[in-house]
Amino acid sequence: MNTTGWLSRLTLLQALTLALLVKLVIAALLPMTGDEAYFVLWGRHLDYGYYDHPPMAGWMTWLMLQFSEHPVVVRLPGIATELLIALGLYAQWQRIDAEKARLAALLFLFSPLSLIFAFTLTDTGCMLFAAASSFAAAQALRHASPATLVARHSAGHSAQSYGWAVLAGLALGLAFLSKYFAVFLGLAYLIYFFAINRRLWRLGLTLVLVAIPFGLLNLYWNLTHCWSNLLFNLVNRNRGEAGIQWSMLSAFRDDYRKNTPSWYRGEMHLAFTLLFTGSVIWYCAAHIDAASWVEWVAVVVPMFLFGNWAEWAGHRWLLHSPKSWLKPAYKRHVNTHHQFFSHKTLDYHGQQDWRALLFPPFAPVLFVVAALPPALLLGTLSLSLATFMNVLDSSIANVSIPAIAGDMGVSPAQGTWVITSFGVANAIALPLTGWLTQRFGQVRLFALCVLLPATQPRLTNTCCAVPLIFKGVIT
Repeated sequence: MNTTGWLSRLTLLQALTLALLVKLVIAALLPMTGDEAYFVLWGRHLDYGYYDHPPMAGWMTWLMLQFSEHPVVVRLPGIATELLIALGLYAQWQRIDAEKARLAALLFLFSPLSLIFAFTLTDTGCMLFAAASSFAAAQALRHASPATLVARHSAGHSAQSYGWAVLAGLALGLAFLSKYFAVFLGLAYLIYFFAINRRLWRLGLTLVLVAIPFGLLNLYWNLTHCWSNLLFNLVNRNRGEAGIQWSMLSAFRDDYRKNTPSWYRGEMHLAFTLLFTGSVIWYCAAHIDAASWVEWVAVVVPMFLFGNWAEWAGHRWLLHSPKSWLKPAYKRHVNTHHQFFSHKTLDYHGQQDWRALLFPPFAPVLFVVAALPPALLLGTLSLSLATFMNVLDSSIANVSIPAIAGDMGVSPAQGTWVITSFGVANAIALPLTGWLTQRFGQVRLFALCVLLPATQPRLTNTCCAVPLIFKGVIT
């Protein structure tokens, strides 16, 4: 069994296409988040800055709104960001080792966070332009004067090298107008060009001088708007929100710890959860036999998307809904988990706090047991469907012999040859089943045998002579 062979054979174009399809499905199925709706308002009121963040998210949204207000269109910058970064990784390293560059791009592309990120947020522009700035800076270094790289003193550089430095500065400025975190990339440039490799200070100075006007633009907007950007990021978001009694949450945590049984061991809880779920995943993976990348796309990817949707739906309508029919799960999740862990109290004091963090030990077992009846029912229906189609075809042929003979202008005796040809086809196919199973696999052969009878009636319906009907039945 080789479950990773499909990845080693996946080309970069196939990987990009697959990731794009996953992102489009996520963008189409998931509702707009509160932040995205907020940025749509930014896009409808274009400005050089907004209350709590620099303006790039609003600019991107404004550009998308010129085409459509559909969520997928609004999310196109978020959909494209990781795809472009993966292409940049490949372009950056393929000169050194094309195969390792491809694997690095695939590793980035199919990491969970990259794969599911399909939203236009403040992080979108920051990631996109910071990556672009890094790639451009690397190109500037690649085209730098060889004499500068080996000499003790700085020397001039080619126009191409300075051009890449200008592009790196432009991208850094745009990243800063996306999110203030981009300032750390600027600090990294300062350290590299003016402390580590001072022979390249001219390139660093070019990069910094190009990026500075973007920072001045943001400072000017803050100067004329009560410094709202900086006040929010430096003061408001670091201050406790009014109306939330953190002391009450602290008391709840203390009471919960006192009521935790002395025999409880978080390590055993975690070990059982990992062992059980890992065993179930291993059992399922062991039954995957040499799946091609097409089968992964057609089966595993939809299952992955459905699983993510099911987790969201379970939180939306069961774990976060007081009207849920599963009241114990709602009470445990909201009244315990979300009171014990909040964005102000994310720490834990020892393994006994894992009781509030992990699912109860019976939950994974319950999930698997609850999934067994639908899975068995679906398998039974699938197998029964094949038998039903076989019986249905022969029954229809038996009943339709007089009509077939009349339409074709032949005797009823000749019309019975349809039944004979059907039996001959079965007699020929049955001895070949074992070889075909070994050659193509049980699942593929079964799927093919179910799909062919679905297309066979269309072939026979277009026939205008008895011999052609025989061919259609045998086919």
